[in-house]
Amino acid sequence: MHNLCMNVRLVRINYSIEKAETGVHFRDSVLHTDNQIRRARCWFPCIDDNIQQCCYDLEFTVAHNLVAVSTGSLLYQVEMNDI
Repeated sequence: MHNLCMNVRLVRINYSIEKAETGVHFRDSVLHTDNQIRRARCWFPCIDDNIQQCCYDLEFTVAHNLVAVSTGSLLYQVEMNDI
């Protein structure tokens, strides 16, 4: 759990998508996203507007032989048994 200031609330949303129209692509064991020209809202619950910028903390769980890559700063990493 992150230490949050009193004016910030932590909200966790579990989200899944079955048939994305655009913006997210799977190939073998690779997931690739394309958020250009308002495509992020097709696969990620967000306000898809350059003027309405929001910060997100993303958590990834991957098998030991895979690597999760994202933009931003790595806050922490936990190694677990195989999932």
